[in-house]
Amino acid sequence: MSEERYTKMARIGRVLIITNQVYHKPHAGSNSKECNEKNTRPHDIAREDGEVDDLVKKFKELGFTDIDGGTNNFVYKDQTKAQMVALLETVAKQDFSQDYCFICVILSYGKDGVITCVPMKENDSLENPSVGMLLPLAELQNCLKGEKCKGLLAKPKIFMLQLDKVPEGKKAGGPPSAPPTARLVKIPREADFLTYACDMNNRSLYYDITTERYQCVDRRT
Repeated sequence: MSEERYTKMARIGRVLIITNQVYHKPHAGSNSKECNEKNTRPHDIAREDGEVDDLVKKFKELGFTDIDGGTNNFVYKDQTKAQMVALLETVAKQDFSQDYCFICVILSYGKDGVITCVPMKENDSLENPSVGMLLPLAELQNCLKGEKCKGLLAKPKIFMLQLDKVPEGKKAGGPPSAPPTARLVKIPREADFLTYACDMNNRSLYYDITTERYQCVDRRT
């Protein structure tokens, strides 16, 4: 038999889960009773929290750990754009020598690979999102590119996104001010990025009473 192709490592990998739910101040990751339901995603936060807890349990069963390597702090809630970038920069500094991969799960408003983060300034809102609320996935992935995260070179960096559409009543009446400029971003060959995006903008949800879960239907032609 030939020699082993892969070096055995201590951990399967590390997982970061970000859930953006409260889109008005104060947010800071709390589920305050004062939250205005009109500015929350999803409609049933408790249900989503339960599903995320189930997801964390499954990751643990598979042998994954959190980004700090054992603090059981898998989930970060209601993150601004700056906070999300800072999280990925923190990930890049971790020692991944004994990990096979890294997984990032993001539940948020967004569209076409651009995440709508929670407001950072008092005048930021879903009705008039500023450039400071819009985070292209490529910008997050750039934090783990090449020499910025040597521990993950040639290892899978997996991003799973569920981006919900902003309800019609929350959209601005006119064109957004100072929209971000679209640009082509090339992923370097040395970075193994795998991306799965469930874009809810062209889909409808219905509640399946047989499974007691919401199902997604693609409405695109």
